[in-house]
This record gives sequence, structure tokens and C-alpha cells, in this order.
Amino acid sequence: MHEPPESFGEALRRLPADLSDLIKAELRLVRFELRKELQSVARVAVGLGVAAMLGTIALLALSTAVVAALALTMPVWLAALIVGVAYAIVAGILATTSAAALRNDVAAPLQETQQHVKEDVAWIRSSAKSPKK
Repeated sequence: MHEPPESFGEALRRLPADLSDLIKAELRLVRFELRKELQSVARVAVGLGVAAMLGTIALLALSTAVVAALALTMPVWLAALIVGVAYAIVAGILATTSAAALRNDVAAPLQETQQHVKEDVAWIRSSAKSPKK
């Protein structure tokens, strides 16, 4: 047997509890997505940190070798200055292009949650416009 349809008054009385459940569910989804994203970012950050440290050590060793080679034909201070200016130019170019890429490519976070919230708002609006009798 089917239960009789819910009256508008019963649905209206239940609305605050239903909205509360909906908000709690959305918050659980947000926490889940953030936790998942942070775990992924943490793994990548550790790898990048180690790579950056090793790359810095390699760059220092290679810079010393370049300065030493240039110092055979000019004063050491001039060789070091040339190498430093070259690195400053490369750093400026990288910083400029990276900042531009970051501004253009930042993805919207929590896309799934945003979509759910939009759907929920649309459902609430449509439910408010056409109450069941």
C-alpha cells in the first residue's frame, strides 16, 4: 500500500530539518574534498622540496665552476658579477611568465561542491514556486 501524499503543512514543518541535513551533507563533502586535495598537495610538495634542494646544490656547484672558468681570463669579482647578473635575468623572466600563468590557469576549487550547491539552490527555488497539494 502507498502512503498518502504528504500535506503542504507537513512538508513545511519538515523543511528546516531537511535544509539542516542538506547543509551538513554539503559540509561533509567539502571536508572530504579538502582532505583529499591536501593529501595530494602534501605528497607533491615533499617531492618538489627535495628536488629544489638538490637543484640548488647543483646550481651552486655549477656556478662555482663557471666563475672559476671565467676567472682564468678576468678578475674573480667580474666573473662572479657576470654569473650573478645572468641568473638575475633568468629569474626575472621566470617570475614574470610564472606569475602570468598562475593568474590565467588557477582552477576553481571545490568544483563538485559548487555544482551541488547550485543544484540544491535550484531545487529549493523550484520547490518553493510549486508546492505540493
